[in-house]
Amino acid sequence: MTGLWCLTAAGCDYEPGMKIIVQTANGATFSPVGATAPISPVFGDPVGTCTIINPQLVGCTITESGHVPNGSDTGHGLIAPDFNTGITLTVPKSTPSGALVVQDHWYDPSGMAGDNPADNEANFYVHGKGK
Repeated sequence: MTGLWCLTAAGCDYEPGMKIIVQTANGATFSPVGATAPISPVFGDPVGTCTIINPQLVGCTITESGHVPNGSDTGHGLIAPDFNTGITLTVPKSTPSGALVVQDHWYDPSGMAGDNPADNEANFYVHGKGK
């Protein structure tokens, strides 16, 4: 699953043109290439789409405008839960524990309300051994 979580007290706006880029590292791959999943507010209708562009890259594009409340303790944000089914992230057994395998980065051309550049990236690391 990929997504953005809102950490600002007033909530966060989203609008067409926002993008989330998910990139693998250290031999990790996504499959199957071309697979898509909707991205939506928690418990809401889709507001965009995520697509596996190649084994190392997923691109998500926002096509609607809206607002999500603060999610620091409630989980509000924009998520692509369908990536939990039918999409595979493969991490080689040789990848050492603690190695970077996935990095999310978001891009918002108009400046998301409450945007904090320090929160624009999320890194994911191997815990234990890859499969």
